[in-house]
Amino acid sequence: MLLHTELADGTELYIDCETSGGFDKDAATLDFHPDDAARNVVRIASAVARDLRAVADAAGDGTALEVEFSVKVDSRAVVAVGRSPSAGQFQIRLRYS
Repeated sequence: MLLHTELADGTELYIDCETSGGFDKDAATLDFHPDDAARNVVRIASAVARDLRAVADAAGDGTALEVEFSVKVDSRAVVAVGRSPSAGQFQIRLRYS
């Protein structure tokens, strides 16, 4: 299944995702939109980057840190960090030095 969204600059983004199996007991009350998925992928990556910088700054002495993770999007546009760096549609590597 492809989720379609358009970025602020007009770029079209298609996210390839698997249909979620089973039923969520709250599924009837939630209204997800593909635009939310794109914004939330960026929000998650930005939050991790801020936290990585804070940890490196607190360590001092020019400490360099790197983190790699993935972000998954399901067919309802729910965005989550993947269980492994290769588990999601978006693989992200952040380095702070």
